[in-house]
Amino acid sequence: LNVDVSDVASASLGTATIISGQSAVTVQTTAVTNKSKVFLTPITKYSDPLSVGSQSANTSFTVELPAAATKNVKFNWWIVN
Repeated sequence: LNVDVSDVASASLGTATIISGQSAVTVQTTAVTNKSKVFLTPITKYSDPLSVGSQSANTSFTVELPAAATKNVKFNWWIVN
């Protein structure tokens, strides 16, 4: 799990990183539901867009890039239910 979450597992906001060479990361949080809106704000300047690939209720969500990252891509996330 390539994630640097600065908040507790039930948090509705935090920070995570897609590691260089990877194209996705799974963020573990019980705050997410199937109807949650997950907002992503890149901290690292990067030309490819970040997108939420999937959400598993009360478990996690996945953030994806269209291709493998050429450097670590750090971003903030925020869940609104």
